[in-house]
Amino acid sequence: MVEKLNWGTVISVPQLKYERGIIMKVSRYTLFEKYGDKILLFNSLTGKLAFVDWEKDLYNWLNGSNSNYEILKDYSELKTYGFIVEDCYEENIIANLKKHDYIYENTLKLEIIPTLFCNFDCPYCYEHHNSDFMNKNIQNALKKFISKNLLNYSAIQIFWFGGEPLLAKDFIVDFSTYVKQISQKYSKKYMISIVTNGYLLSRDIFDELYAAGVRCYQITFDGSQIYHDKKRFLKNGSGSYETILNNLLDIRSKKGFYHFNLRCNITKENCEDISNFLITMNSKFADDSRFKLYFRPVGDWGGDSVKKIKNQLLDGNYDIYKALLKSNCESLNYGLQYLWVSKFGICESNQRNYYVINPYGELLKCTKHLDNPNNKIGYIDESGNLVLYEEILAYWLCNSIKEKSDCLNCKSYANCYGVQCPISDHINCEYSEQSAKQFLILQYQCNNKNFIKI
Repeated sequence: MVEKLNWGTVISVPQLKYERGIIMKVSRYTLFEKYGDKILLFNSLTGKLAFVDWEKDLYNWLNGSNSNYEILKDYSELKTYGFIVEDCYEENIIANLKKHDYIYENTLKLEIIPTLFCNFDCPYCYEHHNSDFMNKNIQNALKKFISKNLLNYSAIQIFWFGGEPLLAKDFIVDFSTYVKQISQKYSKKYMISIVTNGYLLSRDIFDELYAAGVRCYQITFDGSQIYHDKKRFLKNGSGSYETILNNLLDIRSKKGFYHFNLRCNITKENCEDISNFLITMNSKFADDSRFKLYFRPVGDWGGDSVKKIKNQLLDGNYDIYKALLKSNCESLNYGLQYLWVSKFGICESNQRNYYVINPYGELLKCTKHLDNPNNKIGYIDESGNLVLYEEILAYWLCNSIKEKSDCLNCKSYANCYGVQCPISDHINCEYSEQSAKQFLILQYQCNNKNFIKI
């Protein structure tokens, strides 16, 4: 163990010489866990996953209880993939550079809410549904903005959100087609995605969206049918599970490149039923890599409706991980998706070029706090100009970064960088070491093809 001065803080880290003149240490962003006869590793800075056949001396070196540097000679790839680094390597500077690059990424990202109206009446929904739809003037203003500004960006991404966005299907098809065509005209990369409850997503409508360039879809289940239909029902009280599942089965018969994220909302009520839901999903989609599954706890995202099921809400992800580990996850060979290691952890709201546009042409930074005045950063005028309230925008881009010492010392820092929501003023950390190790085991158990063998 050697003390090393790092930005004014004395930190004890394992460091050893395994090449002539080079002192090595465990990366501050490396997480490792014993699992059966393997050592599993994840580095939040490089995003690399790996496993090593069990070796007690190596494990003890990683945790700092063994100072025998000879063990590293057989594991040079630990350095190749960033699990160990040279002592002089300032990882925190590299991490903050990546954070800066992400926040100021030169991709135009527009999350468009064509309506807040919805055909569902979910008890945990935070939105105030009304029958207003985005008018033609605002739609045309958005086209003008893209036409005038697309050349200033390296790529464009469109996200359709609601309400239920497919209630405005004709606008979505028209606007997506426009984005596809102008992107091709200027040789810009583009991506168009939609979050929909899936009830209206028939094969015919999917074919229209596909032709318009919509390739990425998120659809939510609330577990097995008995639980799903209690939470995700139509305004007339009818269940939706069977229609949504049948829509997906019709769609998967279509050849082509597209991607579905199947999200499963979890509460205390359906947590123990995860195994049954996995069996059903496995039987339907296990052989189709275009369909991915992930799990999220239902949260109190605002509004009054959620108060009715407050006692069913989980405190975080840990109970979900435990339930998944008890399940036969190994059969899900289509690639169970855990966002902890597959997606950058900073909320897109903190990106400079990310805007939410509501049905009234107002510019927001977040799709959750729709009525909060601190979420309204401007509007789009009829000429297609963004009129920005710079003080509120700066509030999101600058004052939102409130790094704490426990975040700076966390192995998962390069996932989220300790950035917290400037509106909720609350860090709901999903990256604790306990949760992270659960994630690591789940990743290996469900799809060890993502792991490098060292």
